[in-house]
Amino acid sequence: MKKVVVPRIDERLTNPLIGSGKIRRRCFIKKYEKEKSRSEKLHENLFKRSNTIPYRTTKKMTKKPIVFSTANAKIIFNYWNNLGYPFVRHQPIKSKVTSKGIERINKAIKSHGKEAVLNAIATAEKVFNSGWFKWRLAIGTQKLSLPDFFMYSNEGHKSHSKRIKNLPWSWFEECAKGLKYMERNYSVVKTDKLPHITQRLIDTWEEYTKLKPMANELEQLKKVSIHLNTFCNNNELDWLTVVDIIDGMLNKWHTYKPKHAGYMLNNIFWGEVLKREIIRYGLVDGGFKWKRI
Repeated sequence: MKKVVVPRIDERLTNPLIGSGKIRRRCFIKKYEKEKSRSEKLHENLFKRSNTIPYRTTKKMTKKPIVFSTANAKIIFNYWNNLGYPFVRHQPIKSKVTSKGIERINKAIKSHGKEAVLNAIATAEKVFNSGWFKWRLAIGTQKLSLPDFFMYSNEGHKSHSKRIKNLPWSWFEECAKGLKYMERNYSVVKTDKLPHITQRLIDTWEEYTKLKPMANELEQLKKVSIHLNTFCNNNELDWLTVVDIIDGMLNKWHTYKPKHAGYMLNNIFWGEVLKREIIRYGLVDGGFKWKRI
């Protein structure tokens, strides 16, 4: 049995034992700290460096340098980055996505020119943020990157086609055809509840504008027909007579020049302008009690 030699009490008080080799372990006294609550611990862990992913490590880096072929390519790249939702903002670093996007900008400038590329991007911004665009929510959930705007990859097109039927391969080629083309081919087509009234309104609007109504104007005229039918039923008026009055306002008045069909949907038109004209035609008297739409 091994004997343990215990030093005398006076020696233990005068000579420090820690660091002398006479004891094997050191004592570490932890400072008293108040126990943190659960919410404080969660907040602290949330902002720890180990829990955050550095931005650059999420990018697939490439050794190939990013080259803007002309100053116009850099202008287009910066214009894209300033668009906002639902377009991806690319960082000017050596990432594969950014490099591929700039390559496609350079090719598009050579084949179409700077103005055509800028106009196509501006058209895309209007279309993807319009209420009539039928895939607005589907595109918005998974933002559109610069390379995908010019041409989808095989994998990208396959994954997007699961949610979007008849998806085009290139939004650039589609948007380059103009806003009217996009409205005609990519607008939400709603059922016309009152086609006989809507057709009369379309004829009146075509005579006024000397043009065929665009997709958004057709949707507005469908809503006008519903307003008109409700207005005539509530106030016991003939809808054909009211359409003739609207026709006279558009095609005979010199002071009434609405810029779009949506003006016939506001409260001023139904609450003041049209009522005043109906009274002038003598369909009702000035003391008539109008009913709301």
